[in-house]
Parts: sequence; C-alpha cells; structure tokens
Amino acid sequence: MVMVDNFGKPFLSAEWRYLAMVNYEIEPAVLMPFVPKGTELDSWNGKTFVSMVGFLFLNTRVVGLSIPFSSKFRRDQSALLRTAQRR
Repeated sequence: MVMVDNFGKPFLSAEWRYLAMVNYEIEPAVLMPFVPKGTELDSWNGKTFVSMVGFLFLNTRVVGLSIPFSSKFRRDQSALLRTAQRR
C-alpha cells in the first residue's frame, strides 16, 4: 500500500500481510449513534453491513522514514470496525 500527498510523493507505505475481513449484516439502528453528522449509512440491496478487519502491517514508512517501534504492528489489536457511509 502506498498513499501519496498532493504532490504525488509517497506519504505512507507498508506491506499488508495476513489480511482477514469479516462482513456481516446489522440493523441500522445499532449504528446510528456512531454515524458522524452530515453522513448517512450506505446500504446494499436494502441491507446494512459492518466489517471487521485484521491485518499485519510490515515495513511501514512515513515520508520514506521508518519510525522506531512502529514499522511492524498488528491492526487487529484495536478491532478495526468499518461501515460504509456517504455524504
């Protein structure tokens, strides 16, 4: 993965390993208290989904520099939950 800044230079780069993603349907009312103002939940075929993602980031660099003690970390430790939202 490489993210670039407005000038096309790499800002964040990393290798993703051992990616696992679990998607499941959820009632929209459960998520509504967490939806930021000005956005709404997106749905697919009238159903709302939430995703839980776990992965290992390796060789993480910010602006080409390796930051001590953060070039390798597991993203599952913070239980990344994601929903589709739109403005």
